Amino acid sequence: MWLQLRGPQGEASRPGSRERPVYKMGKTVDLAFCYGMREPEFQTRTKKADGTRYTLEEAIAFRSTYFDTFPGMKAWIDQAWDNTALGIVTEGRTKLGRRRLILPTLPGTRNTRAWREFQAQINFLVQGSCADGLKLAIIRIRALLPPGAEIMLSVHDELLILCKPADAEWIADMANREISKAYRIAFGGKLEVPIIFGAKPIRSWAEK
Repeated sequence: MWLQLRGPQGEASRPGSRERPVYKMGKTVDLAFCYGMREPEFQTRTKKADGTRYTLEEAIAFRSTYFDTFPGMKAWIDQAWDNTALGIVTEGRTKLGRRRLILPTLPGTRNTRAWREFQAQINFLVQGSCADGLKLAIIRIRALLPPGAEIMLSVHDELLILCKPADAEWIADMANREISKAYRIAFGGKLEVPIIFGAKPIRSWAEK
């Protein structure tokens, strides 16, 4: 028996076939703009459900609506660009304190230093802190697994645990509890926006 533990984008948040195009578009818009994508990039990198490109005007409207809806996000991103313009960003840090230094730009590097400075304040802070949470969760969960059960695989925000069918329910409850604790540690306390995890037993990788 395999036990699949999903991270922040849990099973409950995954849409059915009818809602999938809308879900995919919403996820694209959210991740694109919160991590700094501008309108021209959005227009050239994303497509509608029918495969056609958005117009620049549509991209501008998407971004404007997104930041009107989430003014706190806009303020955070604007502050990151202001810090970059001032030349005061030398590193990124996760909430737990793990560092990523901003090294000199090498010839042929695709991303500019300014972009890497911006990403160190936004992307690395969020995704790096989530990675810290998952690593802590792996340590905590492994220490509590019963004999015969073991973590087989970690993929992005998922863990795959091999266990006996009789142990699956207990391990699922334990894993959900421990990963929630690990993320609270990684982010420095109770989360204002809850991260929901989910676990389910599967008999093969095809059921994931």
